[in-house]
Amino acid sequence: MSLNWRWGEAKAILCGDKLGEGTTRRVYVCRLNEQYVVKVEPRGTAFQNVEEWKAWWWACGHQKRHWLAPCEFISPCGLILIQQRVTPLRRGEHPRTIPAWLADLKKENFGMLDGKVVACDYGTVLSGFREASSKPIKPRWKP
Repeated sequence: MSLNWRWGEAKAILCGDKLGEGTTRRVYVCRLNEQYVVKVEPRGTAFQNVEEWKAWWWACGHQKRHWLAPCEFISPCGLILIQQRVTPLRRGEHPRTIPAWLADLKKENFGMLDGKVVACDYGTVLSGFREASSKPIKPRWKP
């Protein structure tokens, strides 16, 4: 069995419609439960899934957790991450202030979950995350 064939089988089970794509990952609706997304890092070189997973678990028991979409599962090698799905923010829903450690200010990196704004793409915040200030800043949103 080739690796491509096995990935094709897993993708057919896990991944529904494609929601988006960045430089290192693709995001799909989870076929098993549409309240989740599947983040796939096909090349496995940036480790953003692993970084996001670590950030989520390091935030447990801390106020920083309230700013993050929860991660539910990561594959043993980190190529697949399952995270709670957020609703894209509409015009006017972006918060006026956010914690300083949420530095990647692309609008699509945030969404609504259970009535509050959370980051759904935070695979690059890990460096200095635990020591970073939660002091609110006024964000300059990128288009």
